[in-house]
Amino acid sequence: MTLRKPGLLAGGLIGAFLTAPLVALFYAGWKLAGLPFPPFNVFDWIARILPGRVITFGIDSMVKAIRALGIADTASAAKAAEQSLAIAVFLLAGVLVGAVLFAVLRALRTSRAVLAGIVVGAGAAAAAIAIGRSLGRPSIVAPLLGDVWTAAAFLAWGAALGLANRRLTRLTIEFRG
Repeated sequence: MTLRKPGLLAGGLIGAFLTAPLVALFYAGWKLAGLPFPPFNVFDWIARILPGRVITFGIDSMVKAIRALGIADTASAAKAAEQSLAIAVFLLAGVLVGAVLFAVLRALRTSRAVLAGIVVGAGAAAAAIAIGRSLGRPSIVAPLLGDVWTAAAFLAWGAALGLANRRLTRLTIEFRG
């Protein structure tokens, strides 16, 4: 008998399937209680660290596309496009994290998938919290509450990634003939 674990493709799909509800959870917390919304924070942070000419190119391209579509309110359309892009980037990051986690778990042949997922979730939480704090935005809720919320959500997401890996792992019998 050999242990057969899911790999890169399965991890990417599971990453997508689990990151979408994470985004929805963060959005609900943001709208209902003023909690942090990491997809916007991460996107804003990325925009701050990219070279100015990259940002200028992106803004110019977005404005050209909005005008080509004949949308009258450029400012509102640009804001909606920026927010949509922020969520898409966050979802893509979740796909990539899931794919890499599953590939690593497969290569290491470890049975500690849930623990590995929690470690990944903790790393994502630490990064999101650090990014959110670096932006220095005033918060509706106490920063500690926002940090606990962010950490809990990412830890649950990471645990779910690990649990999905564990459940998809199957035993196969190799017949030699």
